[in-house]
Amino acid sequence: MPAYVRWRHGILDRTQHDYQRHPTSLFYDDPQCQAVFRRAVATVIGRVNSLTGVPYVREPAILGWELANEPRCEGPGGDQLLQKWVASTADFVRELDPNHLVTVGLEGFYGPSTPELRAHNPYESASRHGADFAAIFAHPSLDFACIHLYPDQWSPLDSSAEQLASFIRSWITSHTMLCAGAKLRKPLVLSEFGKRNPNSYHGRDCACNLEREAAFREVLDCCRGLATKGGPLAGVCAWMLAARQYPDYDGYTLQLGQPAVAPEPTGPVQEPELELEPAAAAAAAEGCEACVSTPGGGVRPFGGDTAAQYPPQQVEEHAVQLLRQYGEAMARLCAGVAEEVAAPGNGRKEEGGAAPAPLSLSAAPTRREGGGLLRTMLCGCFGRPAGCGPAPA
Repeated sequence: MPAYVRWRHGILDRTQHDYQRHPTSLFYDDPQCQAVFRRAVATVIGRVNSLTGVPYVREPAILGWELANEPRCEGPGGDQLLQKWVASTADFVRELDPNHLVTVGLEGFYGPSTPELRAHNPYESASRHGADFAAIFAHPSLDFACIHLYPDQWSPLDSSAEQLASFIRSWITSHTMLCAGAKLRKPLVLSEFGKRNPNSYHGRDCACNLEREAAFREVLDCCRGLATKGGPLAGVCAWMLAARQYPDYDGYTLQLGQPAVAPEPTGPVQEPELELEPAAAAAAAEGCEACVSTPGGGVRPFGGDTAAQYPPQQVEEHAVQLLRQYGEAMARLCAGVAEEVAAPGNGRKEEGGAAPAPLSLSAAPTRREGGGLLRTMLCGCFGRPAGCGPAPA
């Protein structure tokens, strides 16, 4: 959003400009910003895969479209302005592509529409960011809800391990219950969560009383428990997995370790090189250290004053192993439910009989084309939730 505002308005003079809103919030109702944004959206959605010839609107590898990542709209009227923008943009995307899911990557803060839930917010001012979780995801063009979870950036750094673990469980569970109720009745995805490693992260903003592995275990155990019991929780995504060569810019990167046994070569393969930004490439060419390899194969990332500076992992850390175990358990859960749904009569109203209870995490049919396993989970949390449309003939 800031880039669109800069293109439209240039560098805003805070001392002379008479706006009361945060400058980023100007994006949401500026006609020129919106015109440029929608042209960009239409270009991406209208693209045809140059390798397969499949249009993106029919591409099964695409789960859906996320309208924005962590949008906020602070200042007077920000809540209503962001809600209006999300609604109109979701409708616009749905017109361009009726085959894929649509969502928006909210952090999940509770706002004015749910005053009884504000106590679950990580800090008092979170309700004033203009991103009212319940009000935004009530729009029918949004197929599923998203939340994020970052204890390091949201909680006091001196929080105890017990306090952090309690917040993690409260955050996930409260959103799951809200999405299961009549107010939303939509699938929920924890689309980002992360924990910095206090043993290796040397920058600011790191809650040091909870190790990364313990935090991942809290998150994944909580999510698996909720998903196993049934309900709207349909997916979990960690921020972020990366290859060994990728620098840990923000302290959240989970680097895949060196394989114990190297696979047999199938042809000339080279280790991928870091793609440096122009300024960094020029600095490296001049012998500077903006982003250059360090002895022993490590990497010094951009912003090295706050980012971790240590060699890539040679073995996978336990957090990565936990993700693998969780993924396998969720895959087994979904496969089992899919078989149950495939049985005659399941999920459909029989002639002269009552409709059966909706199945959680089912593989109910959907008009959406993309997404594979996660898509079937999303559109099956309540049998046929609002937004999934009629089952195909």
